[in-house]
Amino acid sequence: MEAGGQVVIITGAGTGLGLAVVTSMVASSKISHIFAVDLVVEALELLQAEASGKLTVMQGDISPDSGMEMNRKLVEAAVERFGRINAILLNAAMVKPLGRINQTPLKDWKCAWDVTFFASIDMIQHAWPHLQKSKGCISFTSTSITLGPVETWVCYASTKNALNYLASCIPMEDPNVKSIAIHPGSVNTPGFDKVSKDPSLSESVRSFLKQLKEEGSLLDPLVPAEAFVKVAESGVPHVLNGKMVSWEDVLNVNDRAEV
Repeated sequence: MEAGGQVVIITGAGTGLGLAVVTSMVASSKISHIFAVDLVVEALELLQAEASGKLTVMQGDISPDSGMEMNRKLVEAAVERFGRINAILLNAAMVKPLGRINQTPLKDWKCAWDVTFFASIDMIQHAWPHLQKSKGCISFTSTSITLGPVETWVCYASTKNALNYLASCIPMEDPNVKSIAIHPGSVNTPGFDKVSKDPSLSESVRSFLKQLKEEGSLLDPLVPAEAFVKVAESGVPHVLNGKMVSWEDVLNVNDRAEV
């Protein structure tokens, strides 16, 4: 068993925001080790080679129906090596299916819910006793499109709204385990580019996303990543516990607020 700072698990860590969070966590003196999982791990493995033993990368499908039991393996690896888990960040998600409700196959909805929602439940159940022991925290990556209806983006938004509600209930189950859902804003990632050009989205939504890109309004993923790193380092501030908030809310909260 090794001593040190925070021990963190992050899903959906291989690209985009997840990769940015892992990159910033590796540089944090308050984080002892990161256990990261994704289907795509090339960039993570490059980072691992430079992380001085601070990063463990696992490749696999976290959805419960995959049979790979990645969530259990991540939790067991962290506890076996460090004896604790201080924080988990549930970032893995499926953006698709995109399109109108009556035109998107039910099997695609089920797949999205399995990866985004039920995999999160699975991870929480495996990590729960260890988070209780460490008085740790659970962070969810949310999205600003849950703030209001957006046509042809319904499946993704509904899975994220379910996570928002889940985050609000966790502190009621055990006050020793805190939770927060953070929406990172509009982030400049390869995933954003793919979604913004997908013909399954309505023309109005695609035009809006294109405008964000052309105006330079997209954030570098390292910017909102700092909010997720702050929570992993210091826990969820009392005033934000159980809430869905923006990345700016996390960074702007009084550092002396009760945690």
